[in-house]
Parts: sequence; structure tokens; C-alpha cells
Amino acid sequence: MECLSTPPPAEESVGMSQYVKEIEKYTKNVKYNHFEYAINISLKNKYIYAETPKVACSTIKATLQRIELEYPNLVKEDPDDIHERRYSPLLSPSQTCGLDRLINDPEYFVFCFVRNPYTRLLSAYIEKIQNNKAAKSEILSAMGEDPNDLAKPVTFEEFADVICRLDPIEMNPHWRIQYYQTFQDVIDYDFIGRLERFSDDAAYVLSRLCQNYKRYFRAEIRHSTNSNTLLPKYYTDDIKEKVYSKYIEDFEYFGYDKDITKT
Repeated sequence: MECLSTPPPAEESVGMSQYVKEIEKYTKNVKYNHFEYAINISLKNKYIYAETPKVACSTIKATLQRIELEYPNLVKEDPDDIHERRYSPLLSPSQTCGLDRLINDPEYFVFCFVRNPYTRLLSAYIEKIQNNKAAKSEILSAMGEDPNDLAKPVTFEEFADVICRLDPIEMNPHWRIQYYQTFQDVIDYDFIGRLERFSDDAAYVLSRLCQNYKRYFRAEIRHSTNSNTLLPKYYTDDIKEKVYSKYIEDFEYFGYDKDITKT
């Protein structure tokens, strides 16, 4: 079966390969390159991990990479290299010539992690917008501002207003609705972990993959924002209602409470 690094143009749809036809269902609400980036596959240890940014994905991916390489002391010289797929020993869907056959293989463990939408969105704002990271340019552009002026202040209310106008496929993965970021409409997971009980859930997942997983585990806290303690500072009633309405799939599907005090 032909493996493609990029999907063919629409005019070639009649001759689409089996792989390209397969991924159509995964890319209805997520761009192709985001789909390729989000899925981490180990043929060696037989698992599929769909990552969610701002849900301990640095810790999870670094640990999985150490396990895959059997290298407990692996430390990236540049910590951001954890997120560079070209440096990862884990495979993307196109490298395996098909995701369906692996998902449907009972030997494969399929998992993801999610988080309360209120705290996740605030964490993304604090890390990416307040700290003037590159993703801020997307918000500035949507506001009609100079996307290169990363020093321009953007309030949480302005950020939330922009986000709540976007369709899932237009969203940055750091604030995309998790239901779509993790492809819940097309993937039947063996386990969905939660950041709120990360210690227990991560231990369960990693123990399924590696008997001596503790040798490889190390928390990555560079992107931690402690957003769960800052909700009253940033969320007004109006912002809360907008966010709840926009992320209602996350609240309802994953069972998170609308009451922001119950995060």
C-alpha cells in the first residue's frame, strides 16, 4: 500500500490510495498535518497515543520516547525537541501505512489524556499568549492586529472571544476542543486518562507498556502554569458561559462540571 507524506490534491481523489481514503474520517475536524503530529505509534510496544497539548503531553512523550529507546537517561539538549517528530522514535500514521489496522488490533493499547476545559484554555493563554509565543500571532491576526507584534497585550477575554468564534479545524491544537483533538468520534479508546488524576492514570498506562516504567519517567514542568489556582482571576461569568458553550462536547463527553468551582 502506498504511503503518502501529504494528502493528494482534490483532483486526484478518484485514484486515492487506501491510506488516503482511510484518513478522511480523521481529518474532518483536524488538519492533515495536525492529525499526523498528534498520533504517536509504537510498533515495538504496541500502543497508540493521541496527544493533547496542555495535558502533560511533554511528560508523556518524553517518557514514551525513553521507553521506546530503552534509554532512561535520555535528556534532550533542547527540551522542545521532545515535540519534534523528526527526532521521535515513535511513528506517525503515514509511517505505518494505515491507522485502522492497528486500532482494530486487540494487541494494541489505545489511549489519550484530557483535562478540564476551563483550566486547559487558561493554561494555553498564560503560556502561549501572555508569554508572547509564536501561537499568539494567530490570535492577533484574528483580532485584525499585526500578527508580528507579539508584544501587544491580549486579554484573556479577547483571547476567549477569538477562540469561541473558530471551528475546530481552524483551532491551534493547544486550544482545540479535546473531543476533536483526540478523534473521539472515530477512535474507540482503551483508556482515557485525566490530568486531574495524572499520577494514578499515568502509572496505569505506563505499567501497561513497560514493567519498569519508573526508570524512564520524569516530569516535564517547563510549561506548567498552575492555571487551576488562577481561575477566579481570569474567568468572569460571561467568559465562563462562552467557554462552556464552545467546549460543550468536552464538558459533556468527558463528564466535566459546568460549575467552575468544581474543577
